[in-house]
Amino acid sequence: MTGQWWEPEELSPAIRDYFDRLMDFLRGSVLLTQYLYMRGRFLEGYHVHCGAARFALSCGLHRLTSFIFNNPVYTNSNPTHIVLLQPPASGVELGERISTFWMIYMCDKLSSVVAGFVCALPSESDPVDAVETVFPRMMDEYELGTVSDVGSGSLLSLFDHVPPATTPQRDSCWTVIIKGFAILERAIQLSTAYRARPTSNSAVALRQLELAANRFLSTLRPVAYFISEDVSTESMNPEDMANFMAHHTVLGALIEIHQTLVDVDEKAYEARLSCAKSMAELTIAVKDGGLVYGCLIGVGFCWCLAAQVLIQHIESNDDKELFVVENYEAHLAKIVSALEKLSLTFPMLVHQFKQVQEALGRIGGLSGGVFAEVE
Repeated sequence: MTGQWWEPEELSPAIRDYFDRLMDFLRGSVLLTQYLYMRGRFLEGYHVHCGAARFALSCGLHRLTSFIFNNPVYTNSNPTHIVLLQPPASGVELGERISTFWMIYMCDKLSSVVAGFVCALPSESDPVDAVETVFPRMMDEYELGTVSDVGSGSLLSLFDHVPPATTPQRDSCWTVIIKGFAILERAIQLSTAYRARPTSNSAVALRQLELAANRFLSTLRPVAYFISEDVSTESMNPEDMANFMAHHTVLGALIEIHQTLVDVDEKAYEARLSCAKSMAELTIAVKDGGLVYGCLIGVGFCWCLAAQVLIQHIESNDDKELFVVENYEAHLAKIVSALEKLSLTFPMLVHQFKQVQEALGRIGGLSGGVFAEVE
């Protein structure tokens, strides 16, 4: 049976139950990983996640290239691999497998972005095990049979610097969050590689990612939508929360890119500063409640990036006019306040918050008593 799916008629009830338990194991592993990450136990969570990621690859979940049940395109494309799962028995089951893979993918990006762990899943350009799975849709589309492959997207289309030929489908809330984290993690990896060994190819890769990031940013609700006292993390609907998170992760990615290229691009300094200010404006929506979504850990990481940019700018302008410094201090105060609130929910962010504290110490803290020490 190497290199192919088992046919349904070959399966005994015991084997079918085995397949069901494999999916239960993967979903349970995702829940456990998310719980451990939210409690700041990243090493334990990463251990659980790596096991789930390898099983997901063995089950072929990274090669689900169609939403349509019974399409042949989600067969095993690598004849040297054994696929542990039979083909899905229905469209709903196919949708569940696609969603499960992307939950595992999100855990993978959180591991890399927040804790600096090596990704357990391959990239979309891996020569052996490329991630080809289409982005998830809402489950009711599978249940009603309204799901369509027209304009469907994947990581390949997200990172392609050439705009798609067909009009893409409107992203589901989950897809919006996934895309933001994928762009952020890619920016960190490319920036790290460029700093270690600057080459023209790596610079081009960063520029292409910048184009992809800005293209995706243009599909989100504008920042101005969130700059209102009426918009709050306590009462955001799923679509608004997804856009709120994606804005932060993409702005964080752009900060990484501009920070990396600041010595070779005269516009990069102002560009990263503009991203940091936009992120500060978004924090107006952050209230004490509503900060319970696990993906917000990544948003906290982006706030730290923006805070560092603003602190560096204030340091370099400490001899300029007072109103210039106070303007950026106001932006910094918003980010620090939001980060403090989020660190009360997620212990992992306390360490990063303290790093911001230490950086604030270099500029004598914030005026007006906005900043409070974390014990």
